[in-house]
Amino acid sequence: MKSRACRDQSERRCCKDLSSLPPYPMLHLFKENLTVEDAVLATMAEQERNASSVPIDGISNMKITSVWTFLLSIQWTECWLVGLIVFHTVCFALTLVTLRFYRVQICHFLVMVAMVYSAEYLNEVAAMNWRYFSRFQYFDSRGMFISLVFSAPLLLNTIIIVMIWVYRTFATMTELKTLQLKQKAARASRKAE
Repeated sequence: MKSRACRDQSERRCCKDLSSLPPYPMLHLFKENLTVEDAVLATMAEQERNASSVPIDGISNMKITSVWTFLLSIQWTECWLVGLIVFHTVCFALTLVTLRFYRVQICHFLVMVAMVYSAEYLNEVAAMNWRYFSRFQYFDSRGMFISLVFSAPLLLNTIIIVMIWVYRTFATMTELKTLQLKQKAARASRKAE
């Protein structure tokens, strides 16, 4: 039976590897005379069992089962997230206010599309600098957070604007066709006289 005191060369190597591990609370596992590999496996199993532990990214992958649970796992009380909600509220209000001002609405539409286009770059910058403005690292490499929280509301505004433009186009075409039919009927009545 092997001694647990790192006597042979292979166990010394394991003990050296242990010093390079991050500081996990594994001391209680070594008091039970486990090998390094068993201790690491036991720690990983303990972390998997402990679903309430929140990783540094603030979002535990084991808890996320849908978009709704993803949105519920976000701490909406952070100042920058409250500011983002205010920003989206202002964008929606501006979308409604600019209904009568076609040129302003075009500019508003183009700015929102440009912001959605730049969301990938914004995600990269935010992922590198999240410690300056957030308590958790929300900005994943796939861009799920920024897509749902930043891009989706902007795209909703742009869809509303496009629907308004399509409605106006159909209304204008209907008016034009009605006017053409009235002119045609007026010409036919003049010829009949």
